[in-house]
Amino acid sequence: MVLQVDNHLDSAGKATWLAAYGFFLRNYEIQGMEAGKDVEVAVVLSSKGALLGMKAQNGEVGKANNPAVAGYDNATNVAKVQDAIARGFKVYVCQTAARGLGIQQEDLIDGVRFTPGGHLKVADLQMDGYAHLIYK
Repeated sequence: MVLQVDNHLDSAGKATWLAAYGFFLRNYEIQGMEAGKDVEVAVVLSSKGALLGMKAQNGEVGKANNPAVAGYDNATNVAKVQDAIARGFKVYVCQTAARGLGIQQEDLIDGVRFTPGGHLKVADLQMDGYAHLIYK
């Protein structure tokens, strides 16, 4: 499965895919399957979703004058992303989106990787047989 995440927060201010990843894991575990072993899950963070790949906190993210990141605090999401990676999820950040947000390699959570184009990565994974879910 590939989860395409195009926004960092929903209208309620929550990172939807991070709220849902535990749901995915529980459903697989009920069936006796493990993420990363029996089922592959990739997450592609593009557009503002790229912010969820960041380890920076308290608005110290990317370009100082970028309104997309002003005041954004990722502290509550970092542990969830790290847990997802530890459980076998592969997490990618769109390099094009990252460049627009001022995100550098050193800003990424350990285990999160750049991909040249987020939507291209999604298409590549679909061609490899991944089912596609999108979070906007």
